[in-house]
Amino acid sequence: DLLWVRFLRGDVQQPLPSVEEARAYVYDEDERLIVRHTRRRMLVGTAHQVATAARNLAATYGAAEVLITTIVHDPE
Repeated sequence: DLLWVRFLRGDVQQPLPSVEEARAYVYDEDERLIVRHTRRRMLVGTAHQVATAARNLAATYGAAEVLITTIVHDPE
């Protein structure tokens, strides 16, 4: 969420926030609106839930393939 808030506000110079930084961040009302907006574009859940949602989206739009991007602060 914090990454998208920064990105949509034009702040693309900062590194990807850590989990700790993102959890500690206090969002203002405008930023909470951004979070609500960007969350509608995400598939979040268990592996089964995400796979099902991705298949449903692909079927809805007639997509032949789906690209999934995961952005993580530290792959470990």
